[in-house]
Amino acid sequence: MISQGNVIPLSSKQEYLIERMSIKYGVPSGFHRAVRPYFRKDLVDLVFYWDSLKVLDPADEADIRYLFDENNEWLMDGGHTVRSKSGTGLDSMGYRYSSRPVLKHFYRTPAHFLEVNKKEFYLRLNPVLNVQAGRETGAGDWVLANQRGADLRVGLDQKIYAQSTILENQLSLPAFFRNKVEKNKALPGAGFYKYFSDKLYKPQGYDFFISNAHLGFRLSPHFHIQLGHGSHFLGDGLRSLFLSEYAQEYFFLKLQARVWKLHYQSLFAELSASTPTASTAGNVLLPKKYTATHTLQAQLSSRWSLGLFETVIFNRNNRFEFQYLNPVIIYRSVEGSIGSPDNVMLGINSRYDFGRKISVYGQVLIDEFVRKEVFSSGKGWWGNKFGGQLGIKYIDAFGIPRLDLQAEYNSVRPYTYTHFDSTANYTHQRTALAHPLGANFKEYLLNLRYQPAPRWQIHAYLMAYLWGDDPMPSVNYGGDLLKPYTTRIMDYDNKTTQGRLRNIRHLGFNLSYELFHNYFIDLNGYYRQDLEDASDISRFIGAGVRVNFWRKDLNLL
Repeated sequence: MISQGNVIPLSSKQEYLIERMSIKYGVPSGFHRAVRPYFRKDLVDLVFYWDSLKVLDPADEADIRYLFDENNEWLMDGGHTVRSKSGTGLDSMGYRYSSRPVLKHFYRTPAHFLEVNKKEFYLRLNPVLNVQAGRETGAGDWVLANQRGADLRVGLDQKIYAQSTILENQLSLPAFFRNKVEKNKALPGAGFYKYFSDKLYKPQGYDFFISNAHLGFRLSPHFHIQLGHGSHFLGDGLRSLFLSEYAQEYFFLKLQARVWKLHYQSLFAELSASTPTASTAGNVLLPKKYTATHTLQAQLSSRWSLGLFETVIFNRNNRFEFQYLNPVIIYRSVEGSIGSPDNVMLGINSRYDFGRKISVYGQVLIDEFVRKEVFSSGKGWWGNKFGGQLGIKYIDAFGIPRLDLQAEYNSVRPYTYTHFDSTANYTHQRTALAHPLGANFKEYLLNLRYQPAPRWQIHAYLMAYLWGDDPMPSVNYGGDLLKPYTTRIMDYDNKTTQGRLRNIRHLGFNLSYELFHNYFIDLNGYYRQDLEDASDISRFIGAGVRVNFWRKDLNLL
C-alpha cells in the first residue's frame, strides 16, 4: 500500500467497518490499524486486497459498497470510472451513480452532495449536520445540539491533497458535564467558546466554531507529508493512553514513511497551555507549548502488530526546541543533553487477531519508572508514573451476524502526564491529550454494536470508572493534569484512585435508522450515577437527525 491522499473522519462508520473486516480477513503488511486517521485510498486498496485472496463474505457486500461510495475518487482512472482492479468478485461493485440525482447535478453518486472528476483534479463537497434535542430528568433542563457545516476535499495530479471541515455549533450540556467545563475552564473539542442563554439553552449554552484543514503531499510512493490543523489517534482501543481526539484540534506537521512491514510517523504540534476563556484579559496571545511524537508500527503478520511510541512536550517561550525536529532520534537522550527540563513519555502497543472473530490489544505507557522504588520497602512512590490498557473485540459474537462486542480496561497512576512546569503537562487548552479522565483512575468499558437490518444500527455502552478527585483546589492527589506534581500530597503510599473517590456508572444507548447514505435519525439516552454521591444522578432521553456527523458518546464523562 502507498501512503497518500485525504483521510476519513475519526470515529466514523468507515473506521468501524474496516476494523471488523480486518479481524475477519487480516491485513497486508502496509496497513496499520493503530495509526489514525486512515487514508481513504488505503481503505479501497484494502478491499481489493481481500478480494484478491478470494475470502470476502457475501454478507459484507453492503459494507463494501458503502466504502466504495465514500471513497469513489479512488475508483477513477484519468477521470474515467472503473470497476475492479482485481478482475474477480468486485467487478459489479465499483464506482456507481445514483438512480435519482437531485436537480441533475447534486447527489449524482450516493455519498456526495457535489463531486467533480477531471483527469488531473477531483472535488467532493458534503453537508454536515447534527440536530439533537432531549430532556435531562431531575434537573429538568433541555440538552440540545445545533451543529451545521460542510466538508470539502480535493486532489490534484494524484500528488497534492487538501481537506477542510467547518462546523458552527450551539450546545447545551448535561449538568454533570457542564460542571466539568466550568471547573477546568475548557470545553473539550471546542477551543474558544462563548456563553449564551435563552428559553431552551438554559441555564447556559455554549457557542463555538470549529475549522480543521490539512494539505498533504505525496513526495514519493512511500513518503507522505501533511501540514494542517486537526486531531490524531494512536492505538487499537476505545481509548488511547498515547494520543486521542478528545482535546481541541491543533496545528501540526506530520511526516509518514511506510515501507515493507513498517510504518514510521513523526508528528510535531503547536499547543496552547490555556484557553481564551481562562485568560485574564481579552485579545491576548495564549502561551504556547509544543510536542514532538514518534511512533513506529510493525505489521509482523496479517494478524499481529507491534508498535513503539515516544513523545516530548515542552515550553520555550513561544518558540520550538529545534533539537526535537530530528525525526528519528530517541527523545530521552536529547532531553537529557539540554538539562532534562521537559516531559518525555514512552510506550508500547500490540494487537493480535485470531479465529477471524477475536482481537486482543493493549498499551503500556511509561511517564517515569524507577525500578528500585517499585521494589523498595516504601511502596507507592509518586514518581512511578505509568498506565496500562487491555482490551478484546469479538465480532459476530455467539454466532449472531453483526453483533460485535468489545471490553476494555484502562488504568493510569496518579501524577502521570503531569510535570513540574504546568506548561509542560500533557494537555492542550486545558484538556487531556490522551485519556479523557487524565490520571489517577481505573476504567472498565463494555461496548456493543448490532445491525439487525441493513438500515438499523444499535450502539449500547457501559462506562464504569473509579477516579480520584481532589477534595479541594489547594490539594493535589494526582488526577488533575493541570496541577504541577511539585504540589503533590505525599511522596509515598500513593495509590490509584486516591483522594475523593468518584465511582461512576454510565449506561447509554443510541438507536439509528439510515434514511439515505449518511442521513440518520437517532433515538438515544443514558443513565449516569456516582455511587459515592446519592445526589449525583442524571437521566436523559433524546432524539435527532445527523448528516455526515459521527457521534462520540464515550467522551461524555
